[in-house]
Amino acid sequence: MAKDCGHNIPCGCKDTPLTTPAPCGDGINCPDATPCSETFDAQCVYYTGEPIVCDQTTLIDTNTSLADAITTMVAAFCNSTEIDADILCGVDVVVPAGRQVENAINDVVSYFCTQLNNINLFTSTTYGVVAVSDGEGSPCTTYTHTITYLDSLGATIDTTVFTTRTCEEVDLCAGALIPIESDTNIVICNNGDEALGQVSDILALVPGSGLFVQTADQTVVNTTTPTTLIGAGLGAVSVPANGFAVGDSFIGEMKGNINIGTVVDLTIKLQINGVDEVVVGPISMPNIGSPGVDKYFKVDTAFTIRSLGTTGSVMSSINFSYEENASDKFDSHTEVNLATLNTTVINTLDIKAEFSLADPSNLLTSQIFTLRKVY
Repeated sequence: MAKDCGHNIPCGCKDTPLTTPAPCGDGINCPDATPCSETFDAQCVYYTGEPIVCDQTTLIDTNTSLADAITTMVAAFCNSTEIDADILCGVDVVVPAGRQVENAINDVVSYFCTQLNNINLFTSTTYGVVAVSDGEGSPCTTYTHTITYLDSLGATIDTTVFTTRTCEEVDLCAGALIPIESDTNIVICNNGDEALGQVSDILALVPGSGLFVQTADQTVVNTTTPTTLIGAGLGAVSVPANGFAVGDSFIGEMKGNINIGTVVDLTIKLQINGVDEVVVGPISMPNIGSPGVDKYFKVDTAFTIRSLGTTGSVMSSINFSYEENASDKFDSHTEVNLATLNTTVINTLDIKAEFSLADPSNLLTSQIFTLRKVY
């Protein structure tokens, strides 16, 4: 007689599982192929364990029938054996979407074995160079270098070609120096490359700079002949033929001592190639200064090239100022003139002075003179 053992369903007095006996009795082989003494429909057998999870997806819940659990597992397995999207190596499709995993592995192995077989290891190299000079008289040569990579059988795998360029040092002052015309092309360096530039264009790029500085006194005394006031110095007061450009502008500044012992007329001239471009004077000079008590004078000149050629033009100005005896007062005289200038020849600047009367007590001594280009 069954009694309640604390279970919801009466199961006997002992908590022991039910067992299924051998189909034909213990130790007896059945004549047919059915080994089971009982058969259960999979819909009637339920899984009662913890939910079965793959990654974060629950495949089988608790209390799922065996039939449903088998169906779910088969579906999950079948879906995971196909590749969802193309597997690429660069732009090459190694495994196309839809391939089975087993075939995909074969595809990957086949692809990379093929690529590895295409790699040739070089075992040696050869090197060659061809030199090509720029031409007669040029110090520069271009070298073409070729490196060839060979495999173990001596077959060419690849080739690398590159060029270099070298130039021998040249002593630019080895030959005789000659004047350079402004329309002459000379070789210049432009960011490491050789280029041709015209002298006039290059000069136009150079900012205003000093052209000449006087380094020794120059005295004009006791003469009625125009005599230079520019002493020896550094630089040059000459411009080569065709060396001017329209707009070229220059300034000259001179300072020195003055003594006038005899009333006399004084004339100051700005000359180019001995031709008067602008003249100030004759100026009637008073008696100023005395031996040992010098007064001071100043000559300021400026000129600008207006046009070029054999009948080119230059606008020039000259200002002569001097210190008088009374109260250190300065007197000043200025002239401006537009004159013809042949720019196709060498042009040399000069500043000259002359007295109307030769007297040893009349003298000018220039101590400072500078000439500079301002444009």
